[in-house]
Amino acid sequence: MDLTNLYERNIIAVPQQEQALAWLIENGPLVEEPPLPMTVLRNLVRHERVLRLRRGLYLAPTAEGRLPSLPRAINSVDPDGYISGHGALSLHDLTDQDIVRWYSVSAGRHADITYGPYSAHFVLSPRRREHASTTTVLVRDEPVVVASVSRAFVDEVTLMPFGVDYAETTRILRYAVDTRAATPDELVAELELTPSIAAARRLGSLLELATGHKDARLLELAHSTSGMTRVGADPVAVYPWRLYLPEPPARILGASR
Repeated sequence: MDLTNLYERNIIAVPQQEQALAWLIENGPLVEEPPLPMTVLRNLVRHERVLRLRRGLYLAPTAEGRLPSLPRAINSVDPDGYISGHGALSLHDLTDQDIVRWYSVSAGRHADITYGPYSAHFVLSPRRREHASTTTVLVRDEPVVVASVSRAFVDEVTLMPFGVDYAETTRILRYAVDTRAATPDELVAELELTPSIAAARRLGSLLELATGHKDARLLELAHSTSGMTRVGADPVAVYPWRLYLPEPPARILGASR
């Protein structure tokens, strides 16, 4: 018996909510402005059968009833972008910190999304998207495009859409260097693809905190112009990096242990 034809001919009654869910699954996983009754959509969202990523944009489950992961949803919204910063570092298994605020570097404009208690911000940077090194990792068997480890650190100190947690980033950077997930040479090479004096100062100070050594190449770039780079509302001047940090380096170092 062809149940599909029976459903379409309404010989078998299907609750409106189930019909709506079936339509979303067929047209998903991302569905923008679905032509469905708002009350039905609200019920599906309330019962967590679909996710409302932002106004008018919904994430539907697979036919097996599984919603795509947050990283996969970010890639779906921004197919030409890549996940970076702490989100990328967590996907590289360099931190087990719960990443609440994610971001994607994009060649196009996209409004922010929410995924349950999590949020994702899309940073418009076509040049960075063109030059950055990326890789693909599997999250729940789903391919996700992320920054390389070195690129994730460089983006973190350059873009900082939510600010850098210096203690946590120092801890992760120390682990990345110790395990050779990233080397100082790779970090400098990645920074040179999208050069920034302010980023060189931040990265140089973090690398010194993580390893105890000053990178001469970053130090030269840090001194290539006068002035200071600010971080935080009540900064502490740090030389020779021409940088204001939110706390004294000794306190950051202690908190990173």
